[in-house]
Amino acid sequence: MMNALLLDIGNTRTKVGVFDQHDDCLFSATELSFDEIKIILEKYNCCKIGIINVQNTPTALTSFLNKIPDEVKVITIHSSLIVPIINLYKTPLTLGVDRLCSAVASTLNYKNKNVLVIDCGTCIKYDLINKKTEYVGGSISPGLLMRYQVMAQNTIKLPVVTYSSLTSFYGNTTQTCINTGIVQGIINEINGFIELYKNEYEDLQIILTGGDAPLFDKSLKYCTFAQPNWVLLGAHIILKYNV
Repeated sequence: MMNALLLDIGNTRTKVGVFDQHDDCLFSATELSFDEIKIILEKYNCCKIGIINVQNTPTALTSFLNKIPDEVKVITIHSSLIVPIINLYKTPLTLGVDRLCSAVASTLNYKNKNVLVIDCGTCIKYDLINKKTEYVGGSISPGLLMRYQVMAQNTIKLPVVTYSSLTSFYGNTTQTCINTGIVQGIINEINGFIELYKNEYEDLQIILTGGDAPLFDKSLKYCTFAQPNWVLLGAHIILKYNV
């Protein structure tokens, strides 16, 4: 078997996926320990490991890799690797590897189409890949948790609030006002960006991914395709191109 283990070590979560040679996801999970990840590696007989790491390399990861058999190929996914897209970013080496993976994943199921990927994680990232398979660029804004944290940290009297689903677009207490402001604000932001892109790019396919995506997909007024392992899929495609 030509299975591969993919690790996405993000700012908030660590995501794990196992893919076969046909890009089908056989297993995915979040927040596994490295001991548990090693068990998954052995269970699925993975011969390759691809690592997306937006943090400094954690000690636990280094220890994990030191225990990997020599025959298992390990590659850190980065912007200098061979990729099946044309990168039009003016500073390509500064493009976040997770955004690069999102763009690459679009080439698998959406050839010759304009694709907007919206990744709702620590930050909300918008990335456009046009029908020529060119990565055009996008936007980055604060994510859900970051917005709650910033409001609490940068004011004296506003309380710490955590997410709750909306029952109205306005609040009637300080807590519900903060919650509606943040949640409805994100919904309006996403809808607004989609509208801008749809005005410029015809037949736009919209992909919604990231850990917070399920909180918003039912509230958007535009048709989106939820893809929970989108970044991992892109990392797997890049891994295959470079092994």
